[in-house]
Amino acid sequence: MGPSPPDKVLRDASTEAEKLMDDFSIEAAMREDVFKKGGELDPESQRLLEKKHRVFVRNGLNVPAGPERDRFKEIEKRLGQLVIAFSKNLEEENGGLWFTLAELNGVSLEMSCLC
Repeated sequence: MGPSPPDKVLRDASTEAEKLMDDFSIEAAMREDVFKKGGELDPESQRLLEKKHRVFVRNGLNVPAGPERDRFKEIEKRLGQLVIAFSKNLEEENGGLWFTLAELNGVSLEMSCLC
């Protein structure tokens, strides 16, 4: 996520849009028709295909179609929702930690001024 918009309505809309994009990304990354493509390729294209293939495998396409893959997809979507919720909470948090000079004893001036 990028910088948080100052307006709550806009932030909420942005969060909802991000959820939709995450869901789409998961669906696109689990396209079996794309996963099964192949053919004669030059070495550079073959390397790219292998890298892309690993992405599909990480996204669960090596899991047999059916209940197991559906469960994998559910978990991926839930993880995406949790990441978005965490990011939103972080962006909306405006608190902080306050330390006395004594508590910062031993911390370099450069590090203690990183506000």
